[in-house]
Amino acid sequence: MLAPPEYFGVVEDGVYRCSALTTLNFAFLETLGLKTIISLNPDRPPKHIRGFCSEQDIKLAHVGLRPWRASSNALVLSEDLLQDSFDYVLDKTSYPILILDSTNAFVGALRRMLKWNYSSVVAEYRIFSGAKPHYMAEIFLEMIDIKCVAWDGECAVTDDEEDIKSSSGGQFLGPSSPEFMRSRMYSVTSVMSNMNSNPVQTVIIKVPDEEVLPEWFKFQRDMWLEEQADRDKIEF
Repeated sequence: MLAPPEYFGVVEDGVYRCSALTTLNFAFLETLGLKTIISLNPDRPPKHIRGFCSEQDIKLAHVGLRPWRASSNALVLSEDLLQDSFDYVLDKTSYPILILDSTNAFVGALRRMLKWNYSSVVAEYRIFSGAKPHYMAEIFLEMIDIKCVAWDGECAVTDDEEDIKSSSGGQFLGPSSPEFMRSRMYSVTSVMSNMNSNPVQTVIIKVPDEEVLPEWFKFQRDMWLEEQADRDKIEF
């Protein structure tokens, strides 16, 4: 009998999630043809999971070795842990991929990156948390603001056109003209300085190169940018 892992689900095409793994789940995992498993949990994956991955030629990435909590009280997952996880999840060469996350919060962070509204994000989080939703995780999902950049240490996405003049270099991975992309950039230092006075916790995430980004990510990203462009025209 095939037994899915605890709180197993499909996140997007080629991306799966669960909160725990046991030997009873191995037969089910074999049907997924996994290429990668990333564990966000702080504890080292047990021997039976490491052995299964070795036998099935699955890359097991224990990104949870990073500090599990950030310096900010509002962040359940640290900035480094988020970056390490997105490096795998946003790279289609790692697919099919399984996210092993006992907090169930990482997928919510992904949804926030894709500009889902908070109500939808927390509703999905509660479904996969069952009877154990965590108040701090919900606060984390409400307060976090994830900005994607093609990293050069300079630029990130924004709606503040006044900062265009002071930005230099960098390129946002957008669907439109360079002018449109440049209009949505600003200094990372501006983001970080605003964190002290703004309860919203901004996290800058470097995304992989365009050619390895999954289609579902590019579709949702481009759709949101087009909606923003239309809204900007109406407001203007």
